[in-house]
Amino acid sequence: MIFLEAQLTHFGKFHHKNIVFQPGINIIYGENEMGKSTIHSFIKGMLFGIEKPRGRSKQDIYSKYEPWENQGAYEGTLRFKQNGIVYRIERSFLKTNKYVKLIDETHGEYLEPAEEHLKKILGGLSETSYINTMSIEQMKASTDSGLLEELRIYASNLSTTKDKSINVSQAKERLKKQKREMEKRIDTTVEGEYIHILEQIENLSDELVQLRKESTQYEEEIKELKDSQHLAKKRIEEIQQALGKREEEITYELFSKKVEEEKQIALEESRKQLEKSKKKMPSIIGLLCMIALSIAVFMGANKMLEDNMIAIISGVATFVLLGVVWLFIGNHSKKRTAIKEDNIHSNDETLKKVEESVRSSEEFTKTVKEQRNQDAIYKNLLDEKTKLESSIQQGQVTYAQQIEQEKKRQWIIEGKETSIVELEEEKEQIEKKKNEIVQMQKDIDAISLAIETMQDVETEIHNSFGNVLNEKISECIRLITDGKYTNVVISQGGDIFLNTKERLIPVSQVSRGTIEQIYLSIRLSACSILWGEGQMPILLDDVFAYYDDLRLKNTLEMLKSKWTGQVLIFTCHKRELLASES
Repeated sequence: MIFLEAQLTHFGKFHHKNIVFQPGINIIYGENEMGKSTIHSFIKGMLFGIEKPRGRSKQDIYSKYEPWENQGAYEGTLRFKQNGIVYRIERSFLKTNKYVKLIDETHGEYLEPAEEHLKKILGGLSETSYINTMSIEQMKASTDSGLLEELRIYASNLSTTKDKSINVSQAKERLKKQKREMEKRIDTTVEGEYIHILEQIENLSDELVQLRKESTQYEEEIKELKDSQHLAKKRIEEIQQALGKREEEITYELFSKKVEEEKQIALEESRKQLEKSKKKMPSIIGLLCMIALSIAVFMGANKMLEDNMIAIISGVATFVLLGVVWLFIGNHSKKRTAIKEDNIHSNDETLKKVEESVRSSEEFTKTVKEQRNQDAIYKNLLDEKTKLESSIQQGQVTYAQQIEQEKKRQWIIEGKETSIVELEEEKEQIEKKKNEIVQMQKDIDAISLAIETMQDVETEIHNSFGNVLNEKISECIRLITDGKYTNVVISQGGDIFLNTKERLIPVSQVSRGTIEQIYLSIRLSACSILWGEGQMPILLDDVFAYYDDLRLKNTLEMLKSKWTGQVLIFTCHKRELLASES
């Protein structure tokens, strides 16, 4: 790949700035702040684009190179040749009008989609790979120790991963730290707590089963007790009715007997009164007859009626009449006596009076009670009723006790159910912890495997790529140092040694210039291995600041002879121009 031409239409301080590149070594000279870094950044931007970061950022390249004038445009063109074909990239970086076009000038066609075709043409070269290999800047560290650490990390990463941006040692250390932190977070008491909670839940569940069984048994007993109480009450009602009936029977028998006695007494009294009435009646009648006869005689004697026979007849008639009256009265008296006897038996009012008299008699009431209490049937019924009432009363006491026990049992059941719910929640939390621990252990195992795999891959890469890299670095450093150092060794841990005929020298014992030369040799060697000798342009930005004239000359000659591709050297020193011309 060779860069042909860069057209900075509107980019940073440049407007319509055109730069033409040649094959081989190109030196872009300019004093400080003349735009060398702008051109360097433009090339990278044309290849990979420039994105405006969100928020504030020290790496805001977009804002850094926004056009100073004509801010409505932010664009340029880059022409390059790859595999005999000339391509042109037209790109606008402006966030409100961003676009990229790729034109195949050799065949005269637009390649769409441009980004996809550009990636294929660059052969998988990413922006990160470009920065790590092709684009080489002066080492940034200002102190010797910082410089050595920067070189060590770079060499270690490159020799074990083929990518200087991947810090294997740092990655492994982070993984180890993460593993230690995760191991500290594993709570070894969780399993014991979990088993303890399971035991508690099991015990409470067994207790609940027993309590619910007792509760079910209580319900059956209560049902039986209620049924028994119901039957007892029903039987008491029946007994109560039987007692009433039996008492009525006893009362009726005694009442009937007493009423009959009272009736006989009343009848006897009536008879006595009638007898007296009978004795009085004849004497009255006889007296009346005597009076009537006397009247008749008196009338016959005193008036001297002419017809004595009429007087006699009148007296006789009067006597006869009185006799008839006497007979009538006698018969009537007998009938009245008979009627009174019948009335005693059949008169309702009289009977009611007799019955009421019997009922209101305390003696009768007392007699009924005595007779009732002596009656075997009544006593048996009363005893049965008493026993049933006692049974009901005892049942009520038992029912109240069982109700109270059931309330306590339900209270205990609710408490245990609540405890189980709480334990289940705690169990769920512990299960989450267990799952987290299981997952954490898997992560720990994965980290261990990752560390082990990284170690294996690191060793494998170092043994293959690292050895080739050491050979190429050694060749470069030999040419740069004019044979003073012929062998460079980068260990798997990143330690660098310079091997001479006399001894093995740690890189910490050489000058900064030599360290910079080792760094350049490593970058050139990596680019050669990864992209092929001379396949990609090399961009060197102020990398020769610590080089002496001889080693600068040797380096340029090495680039001419060993690097068949294009080299762009950005510098603020004219000695690169002089060295390249000599």
